[in-house]
Amino acid sequence: MKKKILIGINEVTNTIAIYGRELKRIGYDVKTIVAWKNRFFLNEEYDYAIFNNIQDYKGRNSLEKILKHVYLSLKLIILFIKYFKKYNVYIFIFNKSFLPLRLDYILLKLLGKIIVSDFRGCDIRHWKTYESMAKKYNIFSICTDCNNKNTYRCSYIRKKSLVLISEKFSNLLFTSKIDSQLLSKPFFYNWIPLELSKYNFKIPKNRIPVIAHAPSNRAIKGTKYILDALNRLKKEGYDFRLVLLENQPNERVRKILSEADIVIDQLFSVGPANLALEAMASGCAVLTGYNEEFFPAKCPVIPVTKENIYEKIKYLLENKKEIYKYAIKGRRYVEEYHDSRKVVKNLIDIIEGRKDGALMKPKK
Repeated sequence: MKKKILIGINEVTNTIAIYGRELKRIGYDVKTIVAWKNRFFLNEEYDYAIFNNIQDYKGRNSLEKILKHVYLSLKLIILFIKYFKKYNVYIFIFNKSFLPLRLDYILLKLLGKIIVSDFRGCDIRHWKTYESMAKKYNIFSICTDCNNKNTYRCSYIRKKSLVLISEKFSNLLFTSKIDSQLLSKPFFYNWIPLELSKYNFKIPKNRIPVIAHAPSNRAIKGTKYILDALNRLKKEGYDFRLVLLENQPNERVRKILSEADIVIDQLFSVGPANLALEAMASGCAVLTGYNEEFFPAKCPVIPVTKENIYEKIKYLLENKKEIYKYAIKGRRYVEEYHDSRKVVKNLIDIIEGRKDGALMKPKK
């Protein structure tokens, strides 16, 4: 008999929605619950979304913020009481659960439920430990220009305590090697799922190359250095069209990606995030921060840093055949590793104990 699965609560892009759809497609009884929808995927559907978007949750003044937070907390408690006995597997995305202090983890463990903690980045990444690791491996820290470094949200005590509770009570841990500094136990690599049928794979071969960049956070993405390099190339006479996508719904982003030749994602990363993968699925050559040591499989992106971004863009503009070569390799890569059907099959095989998956150790 197939296990009944509940997935929540903090949506990253549209991961919870994709997991829910794919698990239902293969016959699992699944419930998807989110505190609020991701701002770039407001059209996604869930079994229960407490707020339509994060702005609805934040409120317009201090009193309203407090009331909204109390409302959210009460709703999560009510939902936990309603569902905690009905499901066998609980997948918690981005380090958020129903009850304060992870009390739901303790109760679910006592009931013999399977708990899966799926970390997705700064939910467990602490800037100081990350910067120490980055220095060791000669990587520019993604946390350098972050404006949350010295807030409670990113305090070491808060993040380490959440990690300790998650490690103690979870049956399975998922994250990436680059964000694993606070972990002490082995974890499975969490491949980002893409519904490939939604991406129009097309290599446009525009006479004037179209370059796209879509920063959700300019500091983290390194947008300043990217725009400086593009402005320098423009002044030197290189012909291209820049499309800068900020605060755009994913439907709009996907349309632009199908028309673009080159996509520049985040400089301060060690590998492709969601935008880079969507660009590969759409037929673009992708430039992004990348270090293959942190990934289970080699990815066909063009590695860039803030120091060499100018030279790498220039090279592609002068060698257009390279754009097409990377576009073809990129699509093959996402078909192999990020197809949502394969990602969810791998996930459920690990949960059911049929497959080890990409088991990795924390990176210090």
